[in-house]
Amino acid sequence: MLLRLIKYFRGYVEVALQGYAPERFFNLCSNHNILIWDLRQEGDVYYFHISVDGFRSLKPLLKKSGTHVKISRKNGIPFFFFRYRKRKILFLSVFICMMILYTLSRFIWKIRINGNDSVTDDSLLQFLEEKQSSYGTPVSDIDCTKLEEEIRSRFKSIIWTSVKREGTTLTIDVQENLVVVSQSSNTKLPEDFQEQKQVGYDLTALHDGTIESIYVRKGTPLVRQGDTVKKEMYLSPALCRFMTTAER
Repeated sequence: MLLRLIKYFRGYVEVALQGYAPERFFNLCSNHNILIWDLRQEGDVYYFHISVDGFRSLKPLLKKSGTHVKISRKNGIPFFFFRYRKRKILFLSVFICMMILYTLSRFIWKIRINGNDSVTDDSLLQFLEEKQSSYGTPVSDIDCTKLEEEIRSRFKSIIWTSVKREGTTLTIDVQENLVVVSQSSNTKLPEDFQEQKQVGYDLTALHDGTIESIYVRKGTPLVRQGDTVKKEMYLSPALCRFMTTAER
């Protein structure tokens, strides 16, 4: 494939060979290191491809072998430009389009936000506008590491974030607190439970109460909103990530 591309960029011709001793002609090409390819025979005529430089070297070989050639097709970039050499507006338009595409590729045109629940997309987009990292921002002005720190600093409910730039797309992945404690209930989590909330664990009720809200991120919860639960009741299998509030 690569060799064909090189041949196309350099240009080559398809020629038709006829004459007294075509076999001798091919032997002479081999002895003079002249490359030919895609050789085929149609009756008494031989067709093959040869580079432009190789074609220019055929005259003495044709004379020795008593053969003659005729160009049947021209291929490659040099012949394409020569064929349309008078259409300057066409090449100018192609050049302008390429420059426009290159210029547009240097800006952010798409923003993807994943993993947020309590923090809305609008809030994050407004924050990005304040930090001049929103739509239309030059990609060279985007500092992903600094932006990650600023998002965690602004939104207290976000405990982890990742900012990646792929072409003209800015992707923001966030992780919020998995357990939201109702301020009105004054419910406190045990210290060992708080330390383990970043890893997988089985969820059980801390107190008797009623499930007020539940947000399923991954997994299958064993209770639903409005269910009555008892202390240490089994709520969810390990790695099921959801937020609940219970009223004592």
